[in-house]
Amino acid sequence: MRLCIISRWNASCGVSLHAELLGREFIKRGYDVRVIAPTLESANKDWHHIILNVKDEEWVCRCYEESSDGYGIVDEKCVESLKCESILVEFYGRIPYVSLGKLLRKLHKDSRIIVIVHSTTIDEIKGLVMMPYDFIIVFDRRYIDELLSRINVNQESVKIIPYPCVEEVNAKPYRPDFARNKILFFSFGRQPTNEYKDFIEALNKLHSKYDLVYWIVRSGDELRNLNYDWIKQWRQRLSLKEVFSYLKGSDIHLLPKSKGYEGKVVISSTVYQTIASLTPIVTLDGRYVETIPTNENGIGAIVKYRNVDDLIYKLTLLIEDNELRNYVVSKAREFVEKYKVSKIADIYAKLIR
Repeated sequence: MRLCIISRWNASCGVSLHAELLGREFIKRGYDVRVIAPTLESANKDWHHIILNVKDEEWVCRCYEESSDGYGIVDEKCVESLKCESILVEFYGRIPYVSLGKLLRKLHKDSRIIVIVHSTTIDEIKGLVMMPYDFIIVFDRRYIDELLSRINVNQESVKIIPYPCVEEVNAKPYRPDFARNKILFFSFGRQPTNEYKDFIEALNKLHSKYDLVYWIVRSGDELRNLNYDWIKQWRQRLSLKEVFSYLKGSDIHLLPKSKGYEGKVVISSTVYQTIASLTPIVTLDGRYVETIPTNENGIGAIVKYRNVDDLIYKLTLLIEDNELRNYVVSKAREFVEKYKVSKIADIYAKLIR
């Protein structure tokens, strides 16, 4: 079975992570996987796209250009030559849906096409009507109610398949020397500065009571004007193994996120990437995590907070209440078991002929 995946690849964004999780899982199962990815020059124009420090595999071809208007160039001969029986298209805001849709309509008679929606707004998803498909995949019901219901697609072809979780990564816990005998809070990535504000304010109030340190690893510029001796910043672009190593060595994972807003359907791919480390995740309650189950207090597979006072209260609970911490870890383990990539791939395998 030759399977083509059209997507970002080897990049630090949710589109790429989703494609890589499924692609590598299907390779394990003996599928002949080929990846059609965007040129780096075009993809790197988007803030969300940062290439990882890895070399593309020999079965990856960077032969389409991303664009903001759907008209990016696609190397048709490259795609046609693959002669794939099934094609997975990760549909996102900068995919060249006009050029790609035209090509895929020619291939559709011989290939099953499954389109996976990453679009977050009605403006981003309008181009979906130009794509041929056998199935349209969304991660949860919100994509149907808020987006697909407003455009002309065959609703009977739409299926909900959740975003998959990374399964356990064999990584040795790493705890830096500066965190010895301290409570270690950890964040990584390159989120905007304002998304760290609540964590810094809460920890600034807690550090007089607890011997703690906040370890921030940034793949971009360091956060500025943080004159606190309990904040340590590193600049490093982490591999998945390093992410798990640092998380396993930390006590609490502080995940910076905005609240989001109505009209934009979003998920936090970082939650699905990291929850299997079983280091408790604490993040702002909002659209990015609204489908992740918690109790009425915002405690479950992750811990959601509403404001800084609520954050201080819940961090205190995680520090002092081992029973509650164990409850969060057990719920996280259940979440990973339910949504682990091997189970999600089973669902896709039934759609791929």
